[in-house]
Amino acid sequence: LDLIKGTFRDLGIIAAGEIPGDDMVQDALQYLNSMIGHWNSVYGLTVYAITEESLTLTVGAASRTWGTGGNFNTARPSTILGGYIGDGSSDTPLEIIGPDRYASISDKTSSGTPRYIYPLYTFPLATVYFYPTPDSAYTFHANSLKAFTEFTSLTADLGLPREYQRVLRSNLAVEMSPQFPGLVLSPVVV
Repeated sequence: LDLIKGTFRDLGIIAAGEIPGDDMVQDALQYLNSMIGHWNSVYGLTVYAITEESLTLTVGAASRTWGTGGNFNTARPSTILGGYIGDGSSDTPLEIIGPDRYASISDKTSSGTPRYIYPLYTFPLATVYFYPTPDSAYTFHANSLKAFTEFTSLTADLGLPREYQRVLRSNLAVEMSPQFPGLVLSPVVV
């Protein structure tokens, strides 16, 4: 994981091009997950990851709930960033609209290939309204932000916005520094 290797370089534990030992990496992963959990539970700070999913629409269903136990039974999105409808041969971009624009659609029973989505971020399930109502079991390809709870793999693509890398790396260095007696943190890291 580049984030962990970068943290060890910032701490001066390894040099550029060196790889930390497996035990060191596993300890750093535990610290990282603990730090993210602490931020969430103590400060209410949530780290978000960009998630890409392919979800199947239901013919005649103008809305779908999204979240654990919903029609789209995956983690509830915090924000839908964009998406498109696929029918196997072509893709139709989706425009995200707000409540006023959705309310201005007079005939919400029209069916066809959806071109608009109106997301309603209710809790515990979000609701996504599609217009027109799907006339086929299209695939909804969605990009969204979802709460990130822990790193489960050292090799997986994390899907984190780039601006998170520096914050996570420098805070992980501060969290881990007491494990290295005599280490003095650089002001650049802090």
